[in-house]
Amino acid sequence: MPRQPRIDAPGVIHHIWTRGIEKRLIFIDDLDRNDLVNRLSHILPESGSTCLSWALLSNHFHLVVRTGTRPISEVMKRVNTGFAVRFNLRHDRVGHLFQNRFGSRPLRSDRDLVGAIRYVERNPLEAGIVDDADELSQYPWSGFGALVGARAPLPFECRDDVLSLMGVDPGSAVQSWWRAVGSSEEQRPETIEAASESPVDLTALIEEICAHYEVVPDELLAGRRTKQATAARTMICRAAVRQLGLPAREVAEALRISRSAVSHAMSRKENGAGFLNF
Repeated sequence: MPRQPRIDAPGVIHHIWTRGIEKRLIFIDDLDRNDLVNRLSHILPESGSTCLSWALLSNHFHLVVRTGTRPISEVMKRVNTGFAVRFNLRHDRVGHLFQNRFGSRPLRSDRDLVGAIRYVERNPLEAGIVDDADELSQYPWSGFGALVGARAPLPFECRDDVLSLMGVDPGSAVQSWWRAVGSSEEQRPETIEAASESPVDLTALIEEICAHYEVVPDELLAGRRTKQATAARTMICRAAVRQLGLPAREVAEALRISRSAVSHAMSRKENGAGFLNF
């Protein structure tokens, strides 16, 4: 399939993810992690971009970024290319570091944005790197610590904009985010549900996850049962219900499967290869 042009313009907010080729490590030590953070601290403000959420894992990272004066493709090319060159020099390797170009999805409503931020910030929890929200607030490689006031914001972090999604009072907003990110319950907290009256674009979520698993959405909806299609279908169910708070009935209709199939996907044992930990 030919690549589709990215939807982008100043002010558009994207959920962005980059993963290592063949799911290999892209962060071997804290020098690697600091290198990426330093690049974000320099390149994002210089381009007028702002970061609302981020998390680094071992073989991938997530960002939620609002486009500034420079296109998001140009910004991420600078970040990823510079990081890959430095990584290869440090670790005496050659060849591509990242799997294809970075993935991205524009966030189309405040509710979608809140769901994406919660999703990104929960990545270290879902991956088992930290055990709870208290440990997550001390995890240096995500935005949660700055969001809840456990540390000062970094130059590229936009804490005030994220807090404003939960209301005008900063103290209450911090508590709302603490509960939202720390809770593993499938039902979205009421504060998140009220963040926007706009519906979540489930079609965009399906496209995002299919792109990650390199599955064509039409093939997925046709009921293909390949390993990649099954993994994509499972992660769509989990992300739609757990992260976005959509009812199982709506997810089942969108995927053309039964409600019991959605329930089965939700209960299937995590194996570390899911969308939340790709």
